[in-house]
Amino acid sequence: MRGVHVVMGVRNLSAGARVRDEILKQVPSAKIEILNLDLTSMSSVRRFAENFKALNLPLNILINNAGVCFVPFKLSEDDIELHFATNHIGLFLLTDLLIEKMKVTAIESGKEGRVVMVASGAATVCYVALHPQVAGVTGKYFVDCNVTELKSHALDMDLAKRLWDFSLNLIH
Repeated sequence: MRGVHVVMGVRNLSAGARVRDEILKQVPSAKIEILNLDLTSMSSVRRFAENFKALNLPLNILINNAGVCFVPFKLSEDDIELHFATNHIGLFLLTDLLIEKMKVTAIESGKEGRVVMVASGAATVCYVALHPQVAGVTGKYFVDCNVTELKSHALDMDLAKRLWDFSLNLIH
């Protein structure tokens, strides 16, 4: 309804097609692409990024919306614990692979790029991704369209740096 061109990265292409079709029933003018993406697999994330780049579309907003929970211990194909692979490393790698495209789009369009990490809820996601009031806002956690306080461990810059370095080592 906002006139954006949406590219959905989905594990299950038939389920993604059903979602696309439901959206098109409600908004026939919607522009939606579906690409295969399995965040538990770094090769799948890399393939998705290449396929996205081949579409030659601008990238203003990257909404990282994925997660697994409450599954038994299991390793991904990259030998990374499945929760960490899906909820962090897959999204970290995807963002790393697409951030330059986002920077180029921001320069060419004159609109800031936004990377939105999603824990839950569509209204807040749309607000953070599209609303002018959050222009320039970074590193904040939103609940119900409002900035909320972070837990102390989320403010630990040493811990954040260690996670960043560890993540870089895993994806390179």
